[in-house]
Amino acid sequence: MRLYCLSVWEESPLYTEMEKAALELTEHVTLLPTLKVPDPVYQRVRKHFSEVQYINLVLLIMMINSWNRMSIAMGFTPGADSQ
Repeated sequence: MRLYCLSVWEESPLYTEMEKAALELTEHVTLLPTLKVPDPVYQRVRKHFSEVQYINLVLLIMMINSWNRMSIAMGFTPGADSQ
């Protein structure tokens, strides 16, 4: 259920404040050229994550973004049989 509601995480009561802070950071890091990471977002995330955890979270977001971009660039289709 929580996975299905991910696209409406901001309005959903299914996510904790800590999870919402991480998801908000994810959106800003993913759309960095247009959104950047504003100070209030950084402060919300740091309420829940230490400096090392923050760095690890950003690295994780960047890694997943790179996998997604690689998949798109190589024409992979989710759910398609691999040959």
